[in-house]
Amino acid sequence: MAKILVRSHVKFGEDHTPSEVLIRNLIGNNTGNYIFLRSVVRTLMVTDDTEIETIRFNRSRIPREEIEYYNNECSAFIIPLANAFRVSFMKELNRITDLVEQLNIPCVVVGVGLQAPIDRDNYNFSFDEDVKRFMNAVLQKSSIVGIRGEETGTYLKHLGYVEEKDFTVIGCPSMYTYGDSLPEIRLPELTPSSKVSYNMKSELPAPLYQFIRRESQRFENAVFISQVVWEIHNLFIGYPNNKAKSPNFPADYPAHFTDPFMKDSKMVGFLEQPSWVEFLSGMDFNFGSRIHGNIISLLAGTPCYILASDSRVAELASYHNIPHISYLDLKDDTTIFDLYEKADYSAFYHGHRQRVDHYLEIYDKNQIPHVSREMLNGKDTPFDRFVQGEKNFGVIRPFPELTLEEQEARMAEYSLTHIRRFDQYRDMKNEEVNNKNLIISEKNALIRDQNREIRSLRNEIEWMKSSKFWKLREQYMKLRGK
Repeated sequence: MAKILVRSHVKFGEDHTPSEVLIRNLIGNNTGNYIFLRSVVRTLMVTDDTEIETIRFNRSRIPREEIEYYNNECSAFIIPLANAFRVSFMKELNRITDLVEQLNIPCVVVGVGLQAPIDRDNYNFSFDEDVKRFMNAVLQKSSIVGIRGEETGTYLKHLGYVEEKDFTVIGCPSMYTYGDSLPEIRLPELTPSSKVSYNMKSELPAPLYQFIRRESQRFENAVFISQVVWEIHNLFIGYPNNKAKSPNFPADYPAHFTDPFMKDSKMVGFLEQPSWVEFLSGMDFNFGSRIHGNIISLLAGTPCYILASDSRVAELASYHNIPHISYLDLKDDTTIFDLYEKADYSAFYHGHRQRVDHYLEIYDKNQIPHVSREMLNGKDTPFDRFVQGEKNFGVIRPFPELTLEEQEARMAEYSLTHIRRFDQYRDMKNEEVNNKNLIISEKNALIRDQNREIRSLRNEIEWMKSSKFWKLREQYMKLRGK
């Protein structure tokens, strides 16, 4: 039985309630992470008894015994990453590097990218040395690193790494979830009454945010699909978004359960992929700034248009030939209808098979077993069978529009989950305290034994000093001194 270590917030195959996913943040802050992680694990599960061991880097230090376990039990460490080359991710990137440096198994990166402004004028960043340490550590344990796009490649070349020797562009694994089997994109006529969904975030450049908000209002029933854990908290339980206190937070961005978005399901969320795909398959069009929020639309067979806010989104859209535009190229009179009419998906389809080939090569070059191309294209992989019994939560609709009974049920589930989580935390801390007390007790016993031994030795020395032998020894030493 193969056991593979994967960096992942979620452990597939486990049953969780929506409250557990939110409270434990099992989506890693953004549901988009779930999409590419699911694809990677689907590719890695070669047989029904392949075991996927997951690790989260939310601790400052991984115990030595845990590292020894990975070295002894796991055949490889697979590292799927998104926009990891950014300031806010450096703490976690360094923790990953720390682990890689201590492992003696293959460590393979299947997707990593730079986050930078589209209009930057250089490739010098405060985290350059951290990135070099990470790349050097990984390249000692693998033959080549898979990166997300050309912008990241330009950055790594700036740091001294060589394309096709040290790294190669593979795009995002989420696009290869079903191998060559891309659904046919439906292209209905787009009208104000079309069923349209969109995605965005509060930190977008103001012109782009305003464009998305304005264009979404052209549709009678547009739905905002949130991907952020705290926003879905807001949907699920009426949990306010703390970011609303920021001076740069858009005044009309949904942040409270009293917001107009919380009426008539104008804002929804998802905590797993099947429900998200099913929802989008019923839409006519999807657009916005979220890369995975648009990729999953394509996996559902629904046309999308990406509005790129930075290099990480632009490079992936470019590599996969997904219709997109930089927010800097939006004109005052540009409308979403114009972009929809100009969208061309021929290049997206035309190059996909070659991109799948190149993606699978990253595993082959690093000698990591993966499912066959034919199996990946199908719907009956070991992973598909493994997750067959997983619960789908469906659409997470706003708390205020639920019936009183539904609100009470959510509140009860959420509260009980918090109580169980607190009990688990308390038990864990109590166990830590008990273990520390046991260690202290053992050390105190050792100190007592050592003190007894010291007293015994002192008594022996005093006895020796009073003996004839000691006096003869002192006389001898004096004679030698002369």
